[in-house]
Amino acid sequence: MDYFFQQLINGLTLGGVYALVALGYTMVYGIIQLINFAHGEIFAAGGYLGVILLSYMASQGLMDSHPWFGLAFALILAMGYCAMLAMGVEKVAYKPLRQSSRLSVLLSALGMSIFLQNGLMLTQGVYDKAYPTEFTHGGFEWLGVRVSFMQIGILLVTGWWDVLMAYAR
Repeated sequence: MDYFFQQLINGLTLGGVYALVALGYTMVYGIIQLINFAHGEIFAAGGYLGVILLSYMASQGLMDSHPWFGLAFALILAMGYCAMLAMGVEKVAYKPLRQSSRLSVLLSALGMSIFLQNGLMLTQGVYDKAYPTEFTHGGFEWLGVRVSFMQIGILLVTGWWDVLMAYAR
C-alpha cells in the first residue's frame, strides 16, 4: 500500500508539470491563435538554464546558506530567458507570416520546434543533467510515503496557477 501512495504522489507531481506546460499551450493559443510547436522546447530551454544556474551556484558554495534564494534567482532568470526566447521566435518565425496561409504558419512553427530541439541537443548534449540535490533530498516521510519539498512546490504552483486561471475567465 505504501508503494501505491508513493506512486500516487509521484504521478500527481508529474501531472502538475504537464498541467503547467498545457496551461502555457492554451495561453499561447488564446493569444496568437496558433499551435506553437516550439512551446515545449522553450520550456526545456528554461529548464536547462535553471539547472545550469543552480549547479553553478552550488559549485561556488552560494547555495549553502540560502538555497531557496538561489532557487528563486534561477527561476526568475530562467523565466526571463524563456520570455526573451519566445519573443525572438515570434519575431523571426511567426510575425513575418501573419498575413499568409495557416499552413505556412503551422509549418514555420514545426520548423522552429525542430530548430530549437537540435540547438538544445547540440549545446546541452543528449544525456540528462543532474539536478542539484539541495532541493530533492529535503522533505518528510509520512506513513511510509516520502514527499520532497520540490514535489510540494510543484503541486502548490500548479494549484495556485490553476486557481488563478479559473478566476481569470
